[in-house]
Amino acid sequence: FENQDQIGLSITKEDGTEYAKNELMTFNDGAFTGSLKWYPEGADKSSFVAYYPYTSAGVPTSFTVHADQSDKYGISDFMAASKSEVLPSANSISMVFKHMLTKMVINVTNETHLDISSVVLKGAVPTANIDLATMKVTASESAAAANVTTQQVTKNTTYRAIVVPQTVAFTLAVTTSDNKTLTQRLASTTLVQGGQYSVNVRVLSDDIIVTLSGEIENWTEEGEIGADNTVPFEEHLDENYFLYDEVKYNTVTLANGTIWMAEPLCYLPKGYTPSSDPTADSHIWYPYEIVDGATTALTDNASVKELGYLYDMEAALGKTITESNYNTFEGAQGICPKGWHIPTRIEYFNLVGKTTADADGKTPDNSQNALFYDSGYDGAKIQSLIDAGLNYKFSGT
Repeated sequence: FENQDQIGLSITKEDGTEYAKNELMTFNDGAFTGSLKWYPEGADKSSFVAYYPYTSAGVPTSFTVHADQSDKYGISDFMAASKSEVLPSANSISMVFKHMLTKMVINVTNETHLDISSVVLKGAVPTANIDLATMKVTASESAAAANVTTQQVTKNTTYRAIVVPQTVAFTLAVTTSDNKTLTQRLASTTLVQGGQYSVNVRVLSDDIIVTLSGEIENWTEEGEIGADNTVPFEEHLDENYFLYDEVKYNTVTLANGTIWMAEPLCYLPKGYTPSSDPTADSHIWYPYEIVDGATTALTDNASVKELGYLYDMEAALGKTITESNYNTFEGAQGICPKGWHIPTRIEYFNLVGKTTADADGKTPDNSQNALFYDSGYDGAKIQSLIDAGLNYKFSGT
């Protein structure tokens, strides 16, 4: 505690008599003092209950953390202490205060040339119901979710906030000095009372990446919270299929032992809406056909399942492509299910070898040993992939 910090103290005698209620005590020179005088009758034992921060409205039954903790972090940290069977003494009564809420620490790796303007945690209920008798808190069911602006501990590096224990999937929002805000939804987590959680975030020029790794009474370390990238997924490769976001996709095991999807992907990531206009900048489009020069989007479920959506690289990779990161995505999972990835260049060549379009000199020397290489064609024919079970589909131009 620091000088001038204030707590509220209540004393209940052994017979149930309330001797003091919400007495103001102020911290100075290592101890809390106030106007309360303790005149016990005989050797009666008493129970002490104290809380911080003090409120003149009375012993709190609820507490709301501050929305902007950039300068109100300390008074958002609700703490309480209790001690029973206390006998009169000329000495100070020693009590250990416990954190009743939850601490969030955001560790930032800033890979931009910009300063971080703010780090905000969105989507948590800010009000707790408090039971000092049992030293327990619960999130208020009547309070609406709100945003909490964290306090800067070290510029561009470390931020912290106090939140109410609850089960929550935060959205982390990082704003840079150019007023650009980048967001990432975090994994749903049941926050423990008195626990401390860490969030590690890399701030790029166009994205943030959240990763998992897992003398007041100390916060208990409860691990780390990562991004919420969970999509329902079940593998049944012994039966040549998997379920991804509740859609069944057939798979095929090729002669070289690699396993591939045997039909196009029709997964729609959160936040995207497919467009029926192939010229629209929507990142994902319906499959379409061109008849006599006229383009027709195929928006029915059967066509989407057969032909899949059309994705640009941003949608496929799940990241904005820039001049600084365009060459960092080889083997990326992207929108694929967990454990799968977008094929790499070498995986492509291992199947088809060189093609008639490979005039850039980057064709591997052993491309003629590729699984579907046809020496007469000097490349691979699409029909050979179809015959092997890959079920190649044309769904646009």
